[in-house]
Amino acid sequence: MVGKKEATPSVVSDATLKPTHTKKKKPRKTNVTQFAPLVEQGQWPIIVQHSQSKGRHAVAKEDLSAGTVICQERAATLVVSTPCVSEFCHRCVGSLLKAQLLQQRVSCPACAKTTYCSSACQKADAARHVLECPIVPKLTDIATKHDINVDLLRLTLSLIVRRVLEERRAKMAKEEVTDAPIAPWWCINELALHPQVFDKNWVKCVAAAAQDMSEILPESLATSAPKLVELACRINTNAHSLSDDDEKTADTAFGLFPMGSLFFKHSCAPNCHFTADRGILTYRTIKPIKAGEELLVSHIELFQPRSTRKQELLNTKQIRCDCSRCRVPLRKSVDRFLDGVLCEKCHVGVYLAESEFPEIAKDAHPVENGASANGSKAEEKQDTKAVDTKSEDVVDDSKTLASKDGEQGDEKTEEEKQAAEQDAKAREELLKKECRCDNCGHVKKLIEVEMIRIQVQRDYQQIFQFVQSKNHGATITYFRLFIDRYQKGRLLHPYHVHLVNAHLPLLTAYKTLGDYASCLPIIKHVIDIYESSNIVAPLRHEFVELYAELGVILSALAIANRAEGNGRVHRGGEVLEKRYKREALEAYRKAYEVCRICLGEQSAKTVELKKKARV
Repeated sequence: MVGKKEATPSVVSDATLKPTHTKKKKPRKTNVTQFAPLVEQGQWPIIVQHSQSKGRHAVAKEDLSAGTVICQERAATLVVSTPCVSEFCHRCVGSLLKAQLLQQRVSCPACAKTTYCSSACQKADAARHVLECPIVPKLTDIATKHDINVDLLRLTLSLIVRRVLEERRAKMAKEEVTDAPIAPWWCINELALHPQVFDKNWVKCVAAAAQDMSEILPESLATSAPKLVELACRINTNAHSLSDDDEKTADTAFGLFPMGSLFFKHSCAPNCHFTADRGILTYRTIKPIKAGEELLVSHIELFQPRSTRKQELLNTKQIRCDCSRCRVPLRKSVDRFLDGVLCEKCHVGVYLAESEFPEIAKDAHPVENGASANGSKAEEKQDTKAVDTKSEDVVDDSKTLASKDGEQGDEKTEEEKQAAEQDAKAREELLKKECRCDNCGHVKKLIEVEMIRIQVQRDYQQIFQFVQSKNHGATITYFRLFIDRYQKGRLLHPYHVHLVNAHLPLLTAYKTLGDYASCLPIIKHVIDIYESSNIVAPLRHEFVELYAELGVILSALAIANRAEGNGRVHRGGEVLEKRYKREALEAYRKAYEVCRICLGEQSAKTVELKKKARV
């Protein structure tokens, strides 16, 4: 998960922070000139602008090559997640296990809740921790009482401490001179709030917890309960989750990085990306960028269907994505393949809703008297045998549901009756809808295609339970069956996200069992999908991981063939050993070339790959 810093899971929608329903809000006036001193201080090659169509955004000040650092900031607030508090440093998020081996681990004797990897990190964090130390142990009880995440309260407290430190101008100036800059408090107030999407029950719980928290704050940290709720909402919308150095533990820590959030807008086709290292977020370009071109990052995984991306962005960042990738008509976009169900006639195209074919007249019905657009009734009937769930079954279910709605009608209010009628009408409309192959034009009931998608997701989730229980044998058996059914059975497009993702736990299971020969075709297949689809930019962290993994597998096969080649009978093993060594070196070189661009020459990962690639 290098470079992907997800937002903390959004637990909110429909806020009690009063949204305006009666009056249309005037466009907010944005003074972007206030960001100029921050950009100048960081010596970043960007210009923060504002326009009617884009709002606030950043553009390149000059022509930029791939790998250029365009912004770098230390978290305004950062906490190690509760499950990881004893594993990672509370200042730099470095491993405490390594620190313990070096006998450098240091803990706060007062609260026993905060641990550092060295006395240097403890000293750097002293001004902050001395203010929050008496409060931290009390937050767990408040969070438990009101059923909210204690890490949200810890982040909120840390943010208040940051405000006080800035007001006192204690420690802050030194940090900004010797380290990556920290966003001033006014930047935090500029962060998106989106009160209209917050869940009323969640805000009620946060408000109750905020009241309790406000009462235990000392005078030096005094903050009203409403202000605490506001800060919690800003955190929930804008926070990033960070992973550890080895990318093995997700959600190691949560941090707020206001400048990057304010400068760079989201895109599902980004030209920049960000990585975290020791509590600092660094933004780099991942392709050449012309002066004046907008700088864009992604907050989500890119190899996902459009509908999934849009829903995730709305849930976690309250963003309604309208980026260049999402604006392309689905019929012309590679996005159609990511949840694509293959046409049962040509096995090349995928089924799309008829709304994706504007050239077809609205009153034209390609199916008459049950015949398909490309064949007779008999052909249509024969083709649909491959589908487990028939549209007729769905019709029966729909009628049953409708009858149940009718039976309970007397017990319902007028609003509930209207809602039931609307639901029944929506079901009837859905059953009438059809979809069409984007290659040969074959027509199929939309409900049948959707039922295939649902079945695929259910099968995947059911098999993934074996991954979670680390049952490697069952993982291999059932994901093999999954791939055979949906890929070799030509039901799903090869780019379908569940098909691609099915190969990853399969790879891990084989690798854990030491079966590197079975790993090789799997990793090569995944790399081929990523390269040929062009969904993910070639200079992103995903390719670092894929090429590096290929290098590991090839190196292991070289060692295995060296052992087999010791005897004369296995002379062929020596030939294979040399070939695997050569291919491993090439894989590591590819990983290194990408890594030095997206992580920088000085990163530990780049240094490691450079050594393996013998550059």
